[in-house]
Amino acid sequence: MSIHKRGFIVTVVLALSSLTIAMGLNYLCKEQFWCNVCLGIFGSSLLTAVTSIIGYYVERRRITEGFFTETLKIIKEINKYQHDLVLDDKIDFCLSLSDYDTTTLNMYYGQMDFFRNQYRKDVFERIYNPVLSVLKKASSHAWHFRMHKNGTGRNEVVMQKFVDEIESIILERTQFKYEADENQECVAIGIKNKIVEEISKELNGWYFEMMYGKKKASKVTEGQNG
Repeated sequence: MSIHKRGFIVTVVLALSSLTIAMGLNYLCKEQFWCNVCLGIFGSSLLTAVTSIIGYYVERRRITEGFFTETLKIIKEINKYQHDLVLDDKIDFCLSLSDYDTTTLNMYYGQMDFFRNQYRKDVFERIYNPVLSVLKKASSHAWHFRMHKNGTGRNEVVMQKFVDEIESIILERTQFKYEADENQECVAIGIKNKIVEEISKELNGWYFEMMYGKKKASKVTEGQNG
């Protein structure tokens, strides 16, 4: 994206500059030769600018779609976490997260270079960083988890504390009341995978609109609702 973006900016500036000079030479100096040279530069620059902007949007689509797909893969893994797993299964899940290869996701994010810089900032703050924070948190205790698994440092109390730290980032518990009958009020706890829900909302909301445009995003939304 960066090459096409910068190429477009440079060639547009060159095209406008050469056109301005050509007009000045023609109307003020009555110089035809250099006027024609500048017009030639203008034409070739304009053609290159068109090629650059087309290349930019092709790359933009490829990169944003790739980032979208890689993010979905990660949250699919995170969504496998269940609050009722036994401790060892939770530890295995955390180790799996810590070993997750984010090379492709990092590559796609690194290649993002929009004309509107706010887009990249939004992607980082609302999608990229929240997803990586879960993996980083799991990785921060990976050494202790491996010691626990191989028996060299078994301590279920400490392991449970580490797992709870990671779980608090992934799950959200909500307490609500309901009436079982006319004379009895009960309390229940709802559990949801908040990180998956939040990231899915971001991906299918403003990010999808940014990736494909408002028109296509509206058609997809209408199709889902219809």
